[in-house]
Amino acid sequence: MACSGRIAISCDSSGCQAPRSGSIAMIGRQMNDVGTNSRTRLLLWGLVLAVAFTPAAALAQDSTSSETKGSPAATAVSVPPTLDEEIANASSALTLAQGDSVPDAEQIKLLQTRLLDLTETRLARNQVEQFDAQMAAADDRREKLRSRLAAMPESPVLPEISKDLEFEELRKGLDDAKVQAKKVGAKLAGVEEQLARRQARRVEIRDETAKIRAKLSRLQSDDIEDAKSPQSEIIRKYTAQLAASERERKCYDQTDDVLRLEQRVWIRHQKADELVLTAWQTEVADRELKTAETRQKQAGTVAESQDLEIARAAAERNEAFAARLAELVSQRESLLSELARQKLLLGRVNRRVDVDGMKFKGLVTPEVARILREREAEFPDDSVIAARLSVLNQLRPALDLERTLLQDGLDALADPRSSAAKAVEKAGLVGDDADKANRALVSIYEDRLDLYGQALLTALNEHAEMMVALIAVNEALVEGVVRYRELVLSETLWIRDARVFQEGHLSQTADELKRLFTPSDWTGALYTVYTTVILRPVQLLLAVGPLLLLLLFRHRIASRIALAGVRVARPSTDQFKETLVCGVLALLTGLAMAAPFWSIGHAIRDEGLGNTFNDSLGGAFEMLGWFVLWIGTVWSITRPGGLGERHFQWHSSTIRSVRAALVVLWIALPFGVLDRICDSAHLDLPNAGRVFYVFLPICLSLSAILLLNTRRGILVDFYDRNPDHWLSAVRWAPAVLAITICCLIAGFAIAGWYATVATLQRDFVESVMLLIGILLLRELLLRLLYCRQRSQSADLRRQEADGEDVSNLEDSLATISGQILGGIRFAVVVFTLLGLWTIWSPLLPALQLGDGVVLWERTASTMIPSEDGVMIATPTQVPVSVRDLLRAVALVVATIYTARHLPYLLGLIILDRLRIGQGDRYAIVQILRWAIGIGGLAAAVSNLGVTWDSVQWLAAGFTVGLGFGLQEIFANFISGLIILFEQPVRVGDVVTVGTTTGRISKVRMRSTAITDWDNKELLVPNKFLITSEVVNWSQGESNIRLILPVGVSYGEDPAKVAELLLSAGVEAANVLDDPPPTVDFVGFGESSMNFELRVFIPSVDLRIETRRSINIEVKRIFDEAGIKIPFPQRDIRVEMVRPDQLLDDGGAEPPDSPVRTDA
Repeated sequence: MACSGRIAISCDSSGCQAPRSGSIAMIGRQMNDVGTNSRTRLLLWGLVLAVAFTPAAALAQDSTSSETKGSPAATAVSVPPTLDEEIANASSALTLAQGDSVPDAEQIKLLQTRLLDLTETRLARNQVEQFDAQMAAADDRREKLRSRLAAMPESPVLPEISKDLEFEELRKGLDDAKVQAKKVGAKLAGVEEQLARRQARRVEIRDETAKIRAKLSRLQSDDIEDAKSPQSEIIRKYTAQLAASERERKCYDQTDDVLRLEQRVWIRHQKADELVLTAWQTEVADRELKTAETRQKQAGTVAESQDLEIARAAAERNEAFAARLAELVSQRESLLSELARQKLLLGRVNRRVDVDGMKFKGLVTPEVARILREREAEFPDDSVIAARLSVLNQLRPALDLERTLLQDGLDALADPRSSAAKAVEKAGLVGDDADKANRALVSIYEDRLDLYGQALLTALNEHAEMMVALIAVNEALVEGVVRYRELVLSETLWIRDARVFQEGHLSQTADELKRLFTPSDWTGALYTVYTTVILRPVQLLLAVGPLLLLLLFRHRIASRIALAGVRVARPSTDQFKETLVCGVLALLTGLAMAAPFWSIGHAIRDEGLGNTFNDSLGGAFEMLGWFVLWIGTVWSITRPGGLGERHFQWHSSTIRSVRAALVVLWIALPFGVLDRICDSAHLDLPNAGRVFYVFLPICLSLSAILLLNTRRGILVDFYDRNPDHWLSAVRWAPAVLAITICCLIAGFAIAGWYATVATLQRDFVESVMLLIGILLLRELLLRLLYCRQRSQSADLRRQEADGEDVSNLEDSLATISGQILGGIRFAVVVFTLLGLWTIWSPLLPALQLGDGVVLWERTASTMIPSEDGVMIATPTQVPVSVRDLLRAVALVVATIYTARHLPYLLGLIILDRLRIGQGDRYAIVQILRWAIGIGGLAAAVSNLGVTWDSVQWLAAGFTVGLGFGLQEIFANFISGLIILFEQPVRVGDVVTVGTTTGRISKVRMRSTAITDWDNKELLVPNKFLITSEVVNWSQGESNIRLILPVGVSYGEDPAKVAELLLSAGVEAANVLDDPPPTVDFVGFGESSMNFELRVFIPSVDLRIETRRSINIEVKRIFDEAGIKIPFPQRDIRVEMVRPDQLLDDGGAEPPDSPVRTDA
């Protein structure tokens, strides 16, 4: 390949010199002329750089050796530059290239790339040296740590603190212990962070090594002739990085035990320091408590010694301050201990989430799944922490109020003498009593400021700070526990238990059954219940009392339900309160049945605190109480002649099927309790739980057969009413499908997926219970709507019988009923979706719907305790996956559905009762719709990690775009908001816009719809209604004047005409007495005398009706009085002319038709 241009390298007597200063730029410009082959140019650049970065001494040596070639003494060999020299030369060359008068961008980029490659190569080599040094020092460090660990006592010794120390010395000792504990905690956290980082790095090293090897394989596949070419430099870099990665992995493998030893050392130090810190805290707390109690006694003594009432009251106030201070001091120790425990637990949870997420993500085996479940069981339930958070959040406002009032009180006593004088003057004391009271109050007020008030304020501030810190820690802890639970659930839900059907499986099942039915555990639980009954008879009364009352009054309850059924069957006595009474009785029946189980479970859990069996059994009984509540309520609803049959009009076969299925569910409840006790979250007896779990699908299959059979099932009525429906052709399909699902569940449980199917089935059963509960609620609402329609229809029939026109009312009733029915459907859908979300949302991470496909990352804040124990928000990168995108789409769909229906439902429930006008109601509904839409959209984009900080510049640009391209649309949108808030016009108002008069029907985001009297809809831009002249007939004074012009013939008496017109106006319907009707003789027309009857009506809506009735009345009375209403007349004269006359007169031809002439 031919190339033009030359590369100049200067040589002199001392040898060849590398290009300097501007010569490199010159070479670069020459190189740019060497064709367009990028590979050739790259090789030539490598040659130039090799020459450029070769030291001058080496070139001189080569020159000298060439001159003395053949001489025996010419045996010098050129030494290649070191890596540091290459980096220094590359940096110098880059500086020269950047300082050239005409910088070459391509040359500078090439030099920067080479400098970066050289720097990364040096960094990799330095890392190799560091890892070698760590491995070399590992043995010595290991021995030192072992010696240090052996010298430390196994159990820390409680320090002895002298009782003679002053309080300031105690505080100093406590502060020193805190500092030491923080140091040790930071050391331990650092070691644990290193271990966690190493676990994460092992995964990263594996990926990095694979990527580097792949890159090296691609580069080494090409033939490289020049060792100084850029490709060889890249190979050298990747080789060094590969060596660093392998050395890092080797170093971790050889030094992990050293870090474990160091962790054990710091753990022992931490235990010892915690014991020391606890001792100092206890001593300080005891001293502060004694001081507070002493002050309280002193304040009590001072209060008792006061003779005057005013002084005694002030001293008792000091005593109350001292008592409150003692209370706070006694609570401080427990709060500090709780805060320390929660911080340690938070650190453990955060480390578990990070480490286990990295270590076991996608690599979970059955054994690892068991370990993860055990670790999850170590953490408290997030509901317990949430309950504690609720208590703290309720206490915090009261504490803040107490601090504020105390501070105000102390500020008011800043001058004790003047405060005492004012108090004495207010009490009306004079003479010696005033002086004595003044002296006593001054002393009391000074004690309040110095001894009680300021100390109490300090204690309240400390208490508030601890409470705020505890709230922050608990909030972060709830988030961490939920994250770890999602991690465990997503990684272990689909793991099969490999211990199933292995050797010894039957014997292990028998052992677990023996453990479950250990007599001592059950007798201990019974003894706990017996103890609760003896010690707490009130709890026994609350548990058994409702059930006894139910049994005692069961006949009267049955009679009342039967009476309600008879009343609702008669139209005259049908009222919703009868249905409500039956519903309340059914719910009370379920509560009475469930109360004993709740009380037993609560007693076993509380009294057996710390006992795993009692805790599991108590939780199972509490869960059983909810199932009994549901079954008992449905059992009462489906009783013969009860709520379902008489009020909801359920088919008799449906009721019999439901009651038969409930009997089977009663039988399944004991097996469900035993299965819950054996759950992995409780006793963790999977084999024993599998035995009891098999009975649950059997019972569910029997219930499905009873509920879905084709002869007496719950769908028989549907089949009879819809014979053409596709489901009617396959009536057997629902029952077969339900039985198949139950059999598959049982098969998967036996095959080893017991934990999976148990979790899914429990959520499924809870979903069925939820749906049936919502179905009952829907029936109650429909029953309420039916009773309301029936009552209103009866009222309309009575009005119609009285001769009133009720057609408009019937249309309005139908419209409102349709809106109420739509609101009921919306409420059913919303409650169903919310309930299903609450039940299934914990399982969504385990379903992994698009969780593995990461779209981008967003920044989130996580609360992490600092070295000083302060909770700080630490930014972390959270991936946004396809699952988040699906959740955002679901939020948008839910927002659209809610915005369409919720405002109207609120209007029916709330706005109708407030008697708000139609226009105001429409404005409120529209504003609610827009607010819901904007809020839902903001929640959706926030779920994708889009915050205001990230889109504020986009919003600014969008605003500029609005100012130019979308100006009119934006102006109409803002005008729509002004119309809704300011309400210059409202929905239902009659307005005149230009030449069009009509009623406003809708106010949209861009335009307003006006329906004219021809029932045509005119769309007017919202901006026009704000900026143009609009006549609103409905706002302001509602009374309007109606003018009716009347003309009479010239032969009539004007006075009599005026009198008749005035009487017609006065007697007309809808006409106001104030202002009264008037008649005006306005003038003489072409053929009539013109009068105007002017009346006022209360509303523009009555204009047409009133004009019609008055005109009819005027015509009637004019006819009776013989008054004529003239009309325009024209006289037509027709002349017959002979054609010859027209021709004689020189006229034109006669016309073919007669000609009309005006008289």
